[in-house]
Amino acid sequence: MAALEGVKPGAMDVVNLDEYGRFSAEAAGLPERIVNSQEEIAAIREQRAQAEQQAQELAAAQQIADTANTAAGVVKQLGEVE
Repeated sequence: MAALEGVKPGAMDVVNLDEYGRFSAEAAGLPERIVNSQEEIAAIREQRAQAEQQAQELAAAQQIADTANTAAGVVKQLGEVE
């Protein structure tokens, strides 16, 4: 089904993957104590979202720094030409 997502965006929307995971864990006879609760899942996802946000902000800051460094180099070269 995941392969279908590349061909038809939204294909994975058909299945509630959280519930599928719970169903599969239950069907496999996994003890409840090793399956994350809804609250634990929410906390994990929040942490992941925060980490992704920080990574995006760091990448943007790095891009700004790189651009500023390039611009400084150009200004220096222009000053040497005159």
